[in-house]
Amino acid sequence: MTTDAAPEPIAPRRVLRILAVMAATIVLALGATLALPFDRYLAWQAASGTQMFHARWIYERIVFDRTPIEVAVIGSSRLESGISPAILSADLSRRLGRSVPVANLSLVMPGRDFTATTVRLLLEHHPEVRLILLTDDGDIVNSHPMFRETASARDLLAAPALVNGSYLPNLLALPYRNLTNVAQQVWPAAFGITRRFDSAAYAGAGLDRTLGYRVPGGESINGDLHRPAPELAAMSRAAVARQVAGLRWTRWLPDDRRLAVDRHYVATIAADARAKGVRVAFLKLPLYGPVQSPGEDRAYRAIGPVFAFRDLSRDPTLYQSAAHLNRRGAEQASVRVAAAVAPLLAGAAR
Repeated sequence: MTTDAAPEPIAPRRVLRILAVMAATIVLALGATLALPFDRYLAWQAASGTQMFHARWIYERIVFDRTPIEVAVIGSSRLESGISPAILSADLSRRLGRSVPVANLSLVMPGRDFTATTVRLLLEHHPEVRLILLTDDGDIVNSHPMFRETASARDLLAAPALVNGSYLPNLLALPYRNLTNVAQQVWPAAFGITRRFDSAAYAGAGLDRTLGYRVPGGESINGDLHRPAPELAAMSRAAVARQVAGLRWTRWLPDDRRLAVDRHYVATIAADARAKGVRVAFLKLPLYGPVQSPGEDRAYRAIGPVFAFRDLSRDPTLYQSAAHLNRRGAEQASVRVAAAVAPLLAGAAR
């Protein structure tokens, strides 16, 4: 009767060589994904089945539609729901005695990194832009989900790493994102997207989302929606409590550190705009009620004026939810914004 001999132990040096080969293989594989062709139009369609599906229209409006844009509104859903490009354009045109084309390029969810990506694309394709209106949603530390989908590898690496919980996840998702993008280039229909711009399916230069629309899941957004005042007040308190809780663990850091994502990309936007002779201003559309998002405006005022319309917060008939104006609120806010920013555009046409 014989017994099986015990396996011979692997020498430590051999283990290290195996691990080194594995690590080198992973690095090479990751490096290879960075060399793959990347289609930006497909990347901006990555959210087609979500509440951020208008990212595709934003890309099409900037890149494929040559209709002029003198004023661009860029930010979160607060500006998407709160500023009507048609009303803002009409009122600015009336005040200035000339045509002032406006595009609202805002997208659901806050995140300055994606805003900076949008601004860079806009300045690349629309040299006629004279004013960019950015949202002021208070102190925000998060990265926008679409930044991961649309940013270059260089931009993902250059993002602030401190107080940025999305920094490593964004980098780790990069190989899969690039591989998916290649697959979409080969089989776009399988992913429910299109590789070529179809003017017949395009929503048009004048898309005004304050009029209302439905997300892919069927939920109604914007338009004439409204809620009772007590419900709005409770929603506002809950929203501010969540924002404060998310900021609590960084409260011991100075603002330039704890708000590194916001401050870095606001500075980037300001520099890019300044290089093109474009002015930047900030719009602060309030939550309903007396409780407002934490944050102060000093850093923004060093870049451009901040326009706040706090009195809107007293009228519940202007709101569809805690942070979002309805169509009636958007009408009032758009006229107010036109009066505020018209002096910035006086004599700016060229």
